[in-house]
Amino acid sequence: MTKSILTLTFIALSAVSAYSQSYTELLLGTWKIKKFQYGNHPNNNENHNRFIKYKSYTPTHFIVTEVDSASKVTTTSIFGTYEIKDSTYTETILHVNQESAFMIGKTFSFKLKFDGLDKMTSTGSFNDMATSELWERVVYSEKDPFGAKRDPLARYRNQPLYILQVGEVKTKIEPVGDNRPLSRIPQEAISAINVLKDEEAIKAYGESGKYGVIIISILPARQEEVKKLLTEVPPIRIR
Repeated sequence: MTKSILTLTFIALSAVSAYSQSYTELLLGTWKIKKFQYGNHPNNNENHNRFIKYKSYTPTHFIVTEVDSASKVTTTSIFGTYEIKDSTYTETILHVNQESAFMIGKTFSFKLKFDGLDKMTSTGSFNDMATSELWERVVYSEKDPFGAKRDPLARYRNQPLYILQVGEVKTKIEPVGDNRPLSRIPQEAISAINVLKDEEAIKAYGESGKYGVIIISILPARQEEVKKLLTEVPPIRIR
């Protein structure tokens, strides 16, 4: 057991990266807008405005494409650079379509919140208008033979299930990006770590355990401290 704890702790610590890098990595790829509210007018949302909007990210640049739902014609195109500090995302617009030329050189900041790997909420102000957007990641088709190679988060999808145990109470915890539970929890707060694999993991936790299960037992006296550490930015969800 001691050997298992040391091995798992070493793996977790080696995966720790700066928070800004974690957020950047989570952004990579293409997102499609699902819900939005622009300004205070009740009609400025997805129920009254019919368009499709995509946003794609490289490690340094972004591009926004807005398409008319009926004609499928691109109506808006925006290209620029971005930076992330903690959960604050700041973008600078370099190129736009002619109708939006007044935005060239402008900078806008938003707060990002991730729900797992495939949902993202962005809140802030755009052209002095309060905005709130819910985006969903465009996931590559499993039929695409290059899908896994193109998907920047592929290595996070087939990850083990983490369980936080205090006494007899077990709670699922959901990592985000490189932020694994063992990188946040002090070693002295852990009383034991149990690893379930293959059939044993599936029998105990069903389909959720098909990539293995790591059960982290916490000393009761350290429970609140550990929960606080897990929910720091970027958060590890406790379900």
